[in-house]
Amino acid sequence: NNNNNNNNKRVKNVDEHALKKASIEPGWYNPAEPKDYKNKNKLRDYQTIGVNWMILKFLRGENFILADEMGLGKTVQSVCFLLHLQQECNIHGPYLIVAPLSTIPNWKREMEEWSDFNVVVYHDSEKSQESRAIIREHEWYNHSTGQIKFNVLLTTYEIVLSDAEYLAEIPWFLAVIDEGHRLKSTQTKLADAFKYIKPDRRVLLTGTPIQNSVQELFNLLSFLEPSKFLSYDAFSKKIGTNVDDSEKLMKLREEIQPFVLRRLKETVEKSIPKKEETIIDIELTTTQKTYYRAIFEKNREFLEEGITSKTSLPNLLNLEVQLRNHPLLINGAMEHELPEHLSEQVIMEKTIKASGKLVLLDKLLPKLKEEGHKVLIFSQMRRMLEIVSDYMKYKQYTFERFDGMTKSLDRQAAIDRFCAKNSNVFAFLLTTRAGGQGLNLVAADTVIIFDSDWNPQQDLQAQARCHRIGQMKEVKVFRFVTKNTYEADMFDRASRKLGLGHAILKSVEHGTGTKDLKDLKVLDNMLRHGAYALLEEDDTAAKKFEESNIDEILKHSSRKLEMKSSIKKKRLSENGDEEEDEEEEEEEDDDHEDGQPNGHSSQIGVGLGIHAFTRSSFTADANDSSLNMNDTDFW
Repeated sequence: NNNNNNNNKRVKNVDEHALKKASIEPGWYNPAEPKDYKNKNKLRDYQTIGVNWMILKFLRGENFILADEMGLGKTVQSVCFLLHLQQECNIHGPYLIVAPLSTIPNWKREMEEWSDFNVVVYHDSEKSQESRAIIREHEWYNHSTGQIKFNVLLTTYEIVLSDAEYLAEIPWFLAVIDEGHRLKSTQTKLADAFKYIKPDRRVLLTGTPIQNSVQELFNLLSFLEPSKFLSYDAFSKKIGTNVDDSEKLMKLREEIQPFVLRRLKETVEKSIPKKEETIIDIELTTTQKTYYRAIFEKNREFLEEGITSKTSLPNLLNLEVQLRNHPLLINGAMEHELPEHLSEQVIMEKTIKASGKLVLLDKLLPKLKEEGHKVLIFSQMRRMLEIVSDYMKYKQYTFERFDGMTKSLDRQAAIDRFCAKNSNVFAFLLTTRAGGQGLNLVAADTVIIFDSDWNPQQDLQAQARCHRIGQMKEVKVFRFVTKNTYEADMFDRASRKLGLGHAILKSVEHGTGTKDLKDLKVLDNMLRHGAYALLEEDDTAAKKFEESNIDEILKHSSRKLEMKSSIKKKRLSENGDEEEDEEEEEEEDDDHEDGQPNGHSSQIGVGLGIHAFTRSSFTADANDSSLNMNDTDFW
């Protein structure tokens, strides 16, 4: 107890001597001469700068958010930060780390790889109170001295909620909350639990600190520094009720930048290859349209008269979600479309042709397989993954799968089989929420978003499973969006949310507080129209197409459009500021095959940093077998 009291006094007082030393020297660790950690591990330069920043915040008595983009090693930086506290400040804990269940094995592995911390994993696969009681009895305290045995306790959100009363008994020196955006609402049970646990210091790790609104970011800051962020009303009066232009954005930046460190892959980790995302607008099949008409005819009166029932609209939207993915997800459709007497081949062919998305998947996967790619397929719905699983078995594709119902040991075994050096597993099927956080799946180089999440950050999290440190190939993302459905509208709304997040985080990106007029215009565009705003030129192109004569149509529709992007390469100076090297331009390939354009697809593309976006359209037509995935004009 005396040790804990000394630790508490130490952290609440600013270490003036250390701060004075830091103002003279560039930092505790030199990025140019990285320190040797356990097993001769070394941090990358920007990770060293990140650890220096965390130490500085600690010495100033400030809590903070490490908000590096997904895949840049926030876990490793956190481990090395705790090591500094142990080795240089003589603070041995106890440290509480709260993380998603799927990331617990990775946290434990990194702790063992980089440090000699005594780590206790406070979790059990069966979630039984009895087994956790045994852990508390034998691994928490030395009964003869009363001292805490461990340095680090590693646990999950769910265990924090169920065992808050036990965790509150320990005088935590510091808590690290991984995927800290879970605290985006002040009403969450997790936030309530920490009112009892009361760690002396708090650190949040999240690659997505803002997902839907500025208030979510405020709530994270209020969790860290409640005395400084008392009221959202007062906060919003400073910056305006809506952050919808670059002037308000700069005001917001001034408020939050002291507490947030944000770096992007494109500016600090040049070893990570480019990511290219193709958004494919898919037409409903005849079968889907038949069910669509039936559903909306049945609900015509409800739609015309407005919402009169609290349950009618959600039920209708749920039907629409099921239908745009696959009509067989609708209750009763299976019996109607697939009678028992049909053979397996007929059943699977009818299953494929019933869904525009599955038709496209059936055309896309053979090409990816032939080219040697490994694929991650994400869907919101476990039942949709069941259909895709049946399809994969029918086509004899090797695959792994997990969702929220998969046990922890089974998850890790599936990951190990997929990522093994000589693995022949072609695809990994995952639900977006369960499989989109904390996993390292760099064995894959292709991502298929079968259906988008209403929260765009969840889809980015999913893509970051393979677009991260260790990836050696360019990553291609194919996002399926059904035209003229609620999904298309939802995607546009998600784009605006993503634009807000990109604009705010770009404004606080470490060392890039831009006031350049061109950059401010880009930020304005993202705030007003969304992250995918540049792709909306597709609508203008369609209008021009209608107004053009045949010669113009043949001239312009037969080439693949690729927009050249100018990338400012940046490097980090020793004090953490970013300095620009000379501009480099991506090469533009204007070559294209002559001939008639493919009538089933159209495309427009744009490059943004190391991310390139393309928008295409696809019509599933059972009567046309001539669609060629190798056609240079298809994507």
